[in-house]
Amino acid sequence: MDTRLDKLRDVDTRDELSRHFYRSAVNQQYALNVSGGSDKHFYYLSGGYDKNANMERENGFERFTLSFDNTFTPFKNLNINAGINYVQGTTTTDNTLSTVRSAMLGSHLPYTSFRHDNGNPSPIAYGYSSLYTENIQDRGFLDWKFYPLEELNNGYNQTSNQQKDIRIWTGVDYTFFKGLKGSVKY
Repeated sequence: MDTRLDKLRDVDTRDELSRHFYRSAVNQQYALNVSGGSDKHFYYLSGGYDKNANMERENGFERFTLSFDNTFTPFKNLNINAGINYVQGTTTTDNTLSTVRSAMLGSHLPYTSFRHDNGNPSPIAYGYSSLYTENIQDRGFLDWKFYPLEELNNGYNQTSNQQKDIRIWTGVDYTFFKGLKGSVKY
C-alpha cells in the first residue's frame, strides 16, 4: 500500500497537462520588400511568411504572402497601375485537450497520469464507464478507451483549414490639376 501511495505522490495532473499538452507559444514573422524604378516606372515586390505555434500543442497558424505592384507613367499626370496579391494560410487545431478537460469535469482526479510507467500512453475514463471499456474487447469489439496522448501524437482529433486568396487589380489615375485627380480601378 505504501509503494502505491509513494507512486501517487509523484503524480500531479497539472504537471502532466503542462508536460504533454502545452508548450511555449512562438510567433515567427519574416518579410522581404524590394522596390525601385525610374520616373516612368515604379515597382514594389514584397513577400512574407508567418508561423505561429500556439501554447496548446499541435495548434497553430502558417501564412505565406506575396504582393507585386507596378506603376507606369507614360506621360505627365497619367499613372497606370497593375498588381497581384496572393495569400495562403493554414490554421491547425487539435481538440484533444478540450476533450481531456471535458472528461475530467466532475471527476477530476489529482493523480491522473497520461503515461504508464513503461512509457506507453494510458487511458482516462471518458464517455463510458471504465468497467465497461475494460471488458468490451472480450466481446469482440475494438478498444473503446480514450488515450489522450495517442490522440494528440497521431492527430486523430485534428482539423486543418486552408485558405487561399488571389487578388489582381489594375487602375488608371489622372491628375487634371493640383487638387483634382480622377481614378478608375478594377
